[in-house]
Order: sequence, then structure tokens, then C-alpha cells
Amino acid sequence: AKKRESGDTHYLACAMQSGVIHVLSGFSLKVETTIEKTFIDPNDSKSPVTSLQTSSDGNWLACIRNGGDISIYNLQTLELHTQIPMALLGNSKPCACGFHKADNNNLVIVCNDNRFYVYSVAERQISNWSAANSEKIPAAITNHASRIRGLCFNKSQPDIFCLWSPSFMLFVDTTKRVALASEKQTKKELYKPSEKRVKDLGLKIKDCYRPLVSAEYIGENEIVVVESPWIKVMQHFPNVLHRKRYGGNN
Repeated sequence: AKKRESGDTHYLACAMQSGVIHVLSGFSLKVETTIEKTFIDPNDSKSPVTSLQTSSDGNWLACIRNGGDISIYNLQTLELHTQIPMALLGNSKPCACGFHKADNNNLVIVCNDNRFYVYSVAERQISNWSAANSEKIPAAITNHASRIRGLCFNKSQPDIFCLWSPSFMLFVDTTKRVALASEKQTKKELYKPSEKRVKDLGLKIKDCYRPLVSAEYIGENEIVVVESPWIKVMQHFPNVLHRKRYGGNN
């Protein structure tokens, strides 16, 4: 469920297992809670909603359904604004999305193959940056064993967003062009500090936090990172198949 506020109006969007989304209003002792609008899957697939996000200005609601399509709704008119088919994302299945806090027109979409796109909501099309760069994302990212699970935004940096997986954080600067030399050289550049880079790809990886559970900006240039303690991770390891005894032959 996601909450949206606009003046004296408060909306709560709730996604059902059937793929239906209810938009409710009235959250006080004096006002009865009512269903303002019910959004039904435009494709009538009844696929469950896997992600539900609202823009910080309260104008847009985006949802990802298990079938792979993304629906964007206008919360001012309470109508379907547009749909984003998987074909527009290179047939990659989306797994997460979010509106940039500094520019609510930009919806960042992450796919399960670690590809990502920036979608211009008002224009109903992939942004110019994505059209030029999303298919050039290095294999060091798309082939990484760790899958991207979430994203977050620094309100003071409208051109940059952060994607995170259990083992790395990826910062993307949409003012830069993704220019590749060789995959080997690209992988080295991704992990270098900005001041030591030969070529600025607009992509920067930080892997000092792991295993990462969540990351979220709580203010301008302030981010909270949650890691899972290794002792907790080790509790899920399988039993030892063979343990060598020191001083023994086996």
C-alpha cells in the first residue's frame, strides 16, 4: 500500500492479489473511509501486483504486475495514464521501479537482468538518455551474479539515482554517456574512485556494504544502508560435507 497527500486530501492505494488496485480516501475520525477508485488490470490478466510506487508530488501511481507490464495512473484524474509493455524494455521483465524525488516525471525501471531504463511519464516514452544508453550497460553489471533489488534517490541530485543489490550499489549519472572501450577495462573503471578514472562512464559501483538488505535516502546527501549480519547469513549455510582434520591424512 502507498499513501499520497494533496492539500486536505489523503489517498491510500492498496494492491490486491488479483491485480486490482483500490484507491481509498478519508482517514480521520470525522470522515468515513471510502473507495474513490478501483483500477483493474488493463490486460485482464489478473496478475498480482509486485511493486506499487507513488511520485513524491502525489500525481502519479505506478505498478508492476507479475505478467511484466507496468501501468501508470494519474491520481489527479484517477484514470489510467499509460502502460509500458515489456517490449519497450528489450523484453526484460521489470522487478522494481521508482519516481525520482527531484523530478517526478522520471520513472526509473529496473529489470531482472540488471538492465535499467528511465521513462518520461508525461511524454509517455523512454527518455533520451535511456534511448541512447540503456542497451549499452556493461556486461559487468548485467551479468553480475547479484541481482538489483531496489533503488533510491537523492533529492539534491536530479540527474543521479542509486540502484542496489545485496553485494553492490550502483550510482548512475544521466548527464554522462555510457561509452565502452573493452569490457575488461570497463569493469576496472566501474570500481575506481572518480578522481582516478581514465574515462567517466556515468556509472560508479560501491561494494563496501554487504550483504545489503536495504538503502534509502532520508535527506539531501544522507543515505541509510542496512546490512545483514554475517552470523545471520551463516545460519542458512548447509551442513559441512567434508571437514579436514589438522594433523591427519584425510
